Amino acid sequence: MKIFLFLFALSLTASDDLPKYKRSSFKHWIDKDRDCQNTRAEVLIKRSQVKVSFTQRKSKKKCTVATGLWKDFYYNEIHKLAKKVDIDHIVPLKHAWDHGAYQWSKKEREDFANDPENLVITNRSYNRSKGAKSPLTWMPLERQYACRYMKKWLSIKEKYRLTIRAQEHEHFTRLNCPSL
Repeated sequence: MKIFLFLFALSLTASDDLPKYKRSSFKHWIDKDRDCQNTRAEVLIKRSQVKVSFTQRKSKKKCTVATGLWKDFYYNEIHKLAKKVDIDHIVPLKHAWDHGAYQWSKKEREDFANDPENLVITNRSYNRSKGAKSPLTWMPLERQYACRYMKKWLSIKEKYRLTIRAQEHEHFTRLNCPSL
């Protein structure tokens, strides 16, 4: 039975007629308000627990965040250097593509890629180990963080009407998290 469910899940995502994923299909890190601060900078500024500092540029514009104080979304860590953190998509762009975003307009993909609800601050190495994986293959180690991640995962997929597999709900149930 487990093998059948696994093969069925693969058939939902590994379709021959699914257009090939290209990261460039999702315009991200935009400067929507044209203040020289892209989505990454905006998230760092809004979520810092102290006033951020900026890198010094000849133009004197405050575009790139240098320091602040940020709680990691996936682990019990605090970060102070912007260059040491990544802004991670809870639901990765590739995963979104494979579960319905390939059908979206350019504008819908841009909105998704820059949606603060889908963006979290984390250590660069955690983001790289997570990559385009789902909670079925990558999770934070501590239950509190795993539950928060799983709740956000499901809410983002629901918000954007992306396919939610039964295994994702089952995984949430097995975590025994407080209910949504």
